[in-house]
Amino acid sequence: MSGLVTAAVFYLFERMWREFKRESAGLATRGATGDSFSRAQKRYLAFALLAVAAVVGLQVWLPHLVYGARFEGPWPLYEGVLAGAWRQAPADSGIVRWWAVTGIATAAAGSPPWFFSPRLFDYGVVWLLCGLGLVLLRMTYSVWPWSWRRETLAAFDRVLMRVLGMAALWCGIAALWHVVVNLGGLIGVAVGAATSAGVFAALRNWVGVALRRPTEAGAMDRLKPYLPQVLAYLTLGLVAVLAGGLLIELAGTDWWRWWQAAAAMATLLVLALFIKPDEFGLHAFYRERIARAYSGACNLAEGQHAADNRGTEPREHDDPRLSELRPRPLHLVCCAANDLSGDQVETLGRGARSAVLSKYGFSLGRYARPWTWPSTTNRLGSAVTASAAAFNSNMGQISVRVGPAVSFLMTTLNLRLGLWVRHPAAEVAGSRRWPGVLYYREMLALTSASGRVAPGQSPGTMLRDVHLSDGGHFENLALYELVRRHCRYIIVSDCGADRTVAFDDLGNALRRIREDFGVDISLDVAPLRPGADGRSKQHVAVGTILYSPTDRGILLYVKPTMTGDEPTDVQQYRTRNTAFPHEGTGDQFYDEAQWESYRRLGLHAADSIFKFVARQDSEGRNRTADWVFAEASHQWGPTPEGLEARVLEMSKRFGALEAELQLRQSRGLLAGVFPELQHVPADVKRAWVPAAPAPIAPAAAGAPQAPGAPDADGVLSSELAFLLRATQLMEDVWLTCELDRWWFHDLNLGWINLFARWATSEAFRFWWPLLAPMFSPGFRRFIQERFPMRENQAALSSALANPQKGRVRQVDRPGHGLAATWWQQRSTQPVRWDEPLPASCRRVFYENVLALPRPAGDVEMQASLAAVTVCDLGAGWTSDDFFVPPSLWGAGIGWYFLEGLLHEVRKHSSRCYVVVKAPREGQRHQVARDDRRSFLEQYRKIGFREDQAHLKNESPLCTAFGYDPELDVILTLDLEQWASAWERRSGA
Repeated sequence: MSGLVTAAVFYLFERMWREFKRESAGLATRGATGDSFSRAQKRYLAFALLAVAAVVGLQVWLPHLVYGARFEGPWPLYEGVLAGAWRQAPADSGIVRWWAVTGIATAAAGSPPWFFSPRLFDYGVVWLLCGLGLVLLRMTYSVWPWSWRRETLAAFDRVLMRVLGMAALWCGIAALWHVVVNLGGLIGVAVGAATSAGVFAALRNWVGVALRRPTEAGAMDRLKPYLPQVLAYLTLGLVAVLAGGLLIELAGTDWWRWWQAAAAMATLLVLALFIKPDEFGLHAFYRERIARAYSGACNLAEGQHAADNRGTEPREHDDPRLSELRPRPLHLVCCAANDLSGDQVETLGRGARSAVLSKYGFSLGRYARPWTWPSTTNRLGSAVTASAAAFNSNMGQISVRVGPAVSFLMTTLNLRLGLWVRHPAAEVAGSRRWPGVLYYREMLALTSASGRVAPGQSPGTMLRDVHLSDGGHFENLALYELVRRHCRYIIVSDCGADRTVAFDDLGNALRRIREDFGVDISLDVAPLRPGADGRSKQHVAVGTILYSPTDRGILLYVKPTMTGDEPTDVQQYRTRNTAFPHEGTGDQFYDEAQWESYRRLGLHAADSIFKFVARQDSEGRNRTADWVFAEASHQWGPTPEGLEARVLEMSKRFGALEAELQLRQSRGLLAGVFPELQHVPADVKRAWVPAAPAPIAPAAAGAPQAPGAPDADGVLSSELAFLLRATQLMEDVWLTCELDRWWFHDLNLGWINLFARWATSEAFRFWWPLLAPMFSPGFRRFIQERFPMRENQAALSSALANPQKGRVRQVDRPGHGLAATWWQQRSTQPVRWDEPLPASCRRVFYENVLALPRPAGDVEMQASLAAVTVCDLGAGWTSDDFFVPPSLWGAGIGWYFLEGLLHEVRKHSSRCYVVVKAPREGQRHQVARDDRRSFLEQYRKIGFREDQAHLKNESPLCTAFGYDPELDVILTLDLEQWASAWERRSGA
């Protein structure tokens, strides 16, 4: 008998292992793994036959070795150790002996008070001895002159572990049976089992919460994670004792009653095979309630009003099919595909994989399948119910931590909200012949979503169906699947109950995204942490999704917070309910005040986060997602602690310094810092300069004379001292305002613009080689990288940072305007105006001029410049051909120039191309990479997309651009579509 059981266990478990762990078993379709698998299976078969033979031999010889070949007589060890407790079995029929050996006869008779039968441990002892023999054989491997293959060792270890597992299981059952036969009353057991099960059921929502580690764990906090396990094992033990005691009480030593009980239990087990697990548990009840409350709210008959549709009873068409949903916006329902029996090493002990249900089908990792068959699984209500199945028999990593007893007990108590779905790689067939098998898999924690399915093949029986539960059992924010789909802009609303504001769900998501996709997400959540008064700085934090060094996305992370500007009724509710807005989710019955407070807080947060959209609607811009997220990033980007105060202090110091510069005897340094003074017409200058006072009569003899012309050496030394003070103040600003890290912040953008004036002035460039050694290496590096030096400086110029739109016009040559002068003399951006072009191309120049208003007539100032290449195929420019002086960054001039330029280019071509060039040799530092990314974001904001389908690498336009497909990025824009969208937005 033991040999048959052993052989059956070896076969069944090996088959399950092969299906659940195909990759580990060598079933991947690569190379010679088929031969490796065949060799490993032959070794496993040999070791399994050896173990079966050993078990059979031990079963035959055990009575001779232990019991002295006499059933009634004890082995001397038993006689010595258990003297007085040993009792002879009656020399009657086999059934009578069976009642005696198992203790049923003793228990039925009610005496003696204590019973022990070593024969109940026979099978356990046989498997244990066999396992010990295999252990000794495994230990001798280290001294053998030859070595086994790795797959051979793995096969041997699987046989060994299964033998030891059978021994432990049998000995545990035998020990539990001794408790049954020696326990007198059953009333106490029944009360204990019912109480333990009731407590466990009441704490079902608390299971996941108990596993979260507190910030400072005390003794009770360390014990909380073990409470579900203790309750589960205690309940199962008491139920087993109660069931065994009832059988003994009812059947006693009547073998016919035992057969009837066995038949009744077998009938129940067989009938359970016909149970549809999705309809048998709480899933169906929860599904109907969700469908009625949400999608059912839109289920209105013709002419019916919403007020007439407030019934709670389910109605037809409350639950639409997923395939019937609208394509946009695409609704992704994220779930956890439980993988409790899969390879826990491969899944990093998570116990689940991420799965998605949508309009287009079901996806699980690399596998996906459209909805091609009618089923309740492709209903919206079923999908949402599974995604919200917070308590379930299988709960991913939670079930891994609490153990299989919790899964078993939750299944038997029918605490099940999960959903069974056919694996995407499985063949779609009719309804399941034995749906109750899935119920047993839940009970025994045999769910699996791992394993690799070769192309054109179908997964095995144990992998054919996947059990879905709450997406939070894998990742609670649904951020994982959006990053998998390479979404560039993501809004995440983290509404989990997080009273300690530990950001557990966020940390879990960021960790798994980095591990699985190699994508880092940089996010500062400090503005969301409440202060001593319980208030946070803002409702949203902005993060960067680092897909690659040149491919980045924006994450808006929203979390329920109180900032102090909420409506009065929300603040009143918070006063009476201090846990708000992080009250526990166990309360599923919100009253009016609770529901409205959460709804109003969400609306208030959304209005606060995106208020800039309504504020700037009057400008008529095309409100693309690129624009909205870029603006949100600038609006809500992280701000270092105390930066506002530091900026104000530095501004006062710089203001005092520039005021002193205005009063100095020589204005040469001032003209270098503000070269736009050179481009103001002479008549305008005369209008600003007051009339000279009348000459004063000659002074009397001996009176001090008026000062003559300023001394050149004195002026030069004075300006050098002043420049040294200004540079020292620049270093103080760089250090205090953390410009290396926060140069892009709105509060620091003014400093960058101001530094662009000072650091590119002629006087600064002249003295910098001598001044640089006096300052820190970090500041020197910042100046040299952010404002690169240029040889042979000539007269420099700048532009007024005037945030008006300007006017775009075509010019024959760039001329000597402000932007052209800065481009040629100050910027390291190459000047390619006279480079030859292919015969089919020509170069057209455009400038953007600002009108500075004056009563006598506006003064035009060239603020930006572009060199556009026009060919037969299209028109466009490179990032080197579009120039805005650095001191004008952030003033909106570049944005309006780009819009106006596109309108002009549209006259020549229906498609515009832009090539963002890679940093040149010697400039591939972090600043150059940041600038390149800024270029890409600028063009994406207006609608450009990466697309080479319309432009071949060998085209004249690519030749004119000097396009390198390995280093450069080419963007394209359909000008007709862009113009139509622009006209709709602007009301033109």
